[in-house]
Amino acid sequence: MTGGTGGQETAMDAPAPTSAPPAPTAAHDYSTTNVQVEGVDEADFLKNDGRYIYVISGESLAILEAFPAENAKIVSETRIEGIPTALFLAGDRLVVFATGTEESMTTVKGSIAPVPVQRVVTHAYIYDIGDRSDPDLVRTQTFTGSYYDAG
Repeated sequence: MTGGTGGQETAMDAPAPTSAPPAPTAAHDYSTTNVQVEGVDEADFLKNDGRYIYVISGESLAILEAFPAENAKIVSETRIEGIPTALFLAGDRLVVFATGTEESMTTVKGSIAPVPVQRVVTHAYIYDIGDRSDPDLVRTQTFTGSYYDAG
């Protein structure tokens, strides 16, 4: 038998220890939307960005941290005025469409008493979601009529 270690590694032959790779911050393989036209976002009641899930349910917008799955939790719930119908997601901006009614008083020609008039409106609530635990309403746009579709 010649000199050697008989197949055993010595401290000098062992590979240097390496650090573990950094934990991923988002899932690499996820579906962003049911795409009908490539590159065109479509409204939906649920969106995700690989780490968070954004969902409208009832009169609320909920943001859930979903990745990694073992740490999944609700990070915020925001009440939406009106009836939420759809949302869009683009980076740190989230838009929620909600339908509601507005009432105003008007005086009909030939009458002296004002009467209430209602109209259907759609609100576009624009949130900055840089801090998912505290979405910041940065703008509201209101349009006469009902939201139908954005696809």
